[in-house]
Amino acid sequence: LTPWSNDPVTDPSAEAFYVQEQGSSELFSPTAQPINDGGHYKACHGFGYSRFDHQTADLGMQLLQYVPVADPVKISRLTLTNHSATTRQFTVTAYTEWVLGRDRSASSAFLQTRLDQDSQAMLVSNPWNTAFAGRIAFAALSHTNKEQNSVCALTGWTADRTGFIGRNGTLASPLAL
Repeated sequence: LTPWSNDPVTDPSAEAFYVQEQGSSELFSPTAQPINDGGHYKACHGFGYSRFDHQTADLGMQLLQYVPVADPVKISRLTLTNHSATTRQFTVTAYTEWVLGRDRSASSAFLQTRLDQDSQAMLVSNPWNTAFAGRIAFAALSHTNKEQNSVCALTGWTADRTGFIGRNGTLASPLAL
C-alpha cells in the first residue's frame, strides 16, 4: 500500500502524522520522522504492532499502529495528552504516500483518489495494476475525547503530493502546514 525502505541511513518516511497547536506554526510528530525536535522518542515493536511515544512542549503523544488479527486493515491510534494547565486546541494531519503497486514512481500516475462523503474517508485505487485492480485502499480519521467536549471535523484533504509538500519540499516542513 505504501513504500517500504530498509535503508538504515536515510530511513525515509512514507506515512506521517503531524500535530499542530492552533494559532501556532510549530509542528510536532509522534515519531522521530519526519520531524525530529531533538526531544526523547521511544519506539517499541512487537508481533503485529508498533508504539511510538514522544513528549514535547507540555504535550504527550503516543501513536499505536497495529493490524487486527482478523481484519485486513492497519489502525493508527494517536493519543494526545495536554500536560499544561491551559486549554489547547490541536490540528492533526495524516500523510500517506500511496503506491498500490511495486514501485511508487511506476504507479503514482495511475492512482485514482476520491473522498467518500458519507464516511469522510479518502479512497484510493489503482485500476492499471493487475494485482490491485478492483481493490480500494482508504484512509480515514475519527475522534474520541475523554472529556467529550471537543470538536473534531475533517477540514480538508488532498491527493496532490506537490501541493502538500511543496515543489522540492520535504515532509519535515510541508508547504500545506
